[in-house]
Amino acid sequence: MYPEESSIVELLESKGVEFTDWEGYHRLEEAAEKALGETEGRERVKIATREAMLAEARAHLTADANAGS
Repeated sequence: MYPEESSIVELLESKGVEFTDWEGYHRLEEAAEKALGETEGRERVKIATREAMLAEARAHLTADANAGS
């Protein structure tokens, strides 16, 4: 009834849509926004632009790739 996850990923990639996975979303919510908030004495600071959200959420992919080299 529902499409397979891999078919959705393939569709997004074929259309050049940047996206993140659950790990990236969690990294954004729990690590990045809280770290920004700490510097301002707040619980968190919302990362508001799509570009900044994707960059932060996908940072673990770059780090993982560099660790493997």
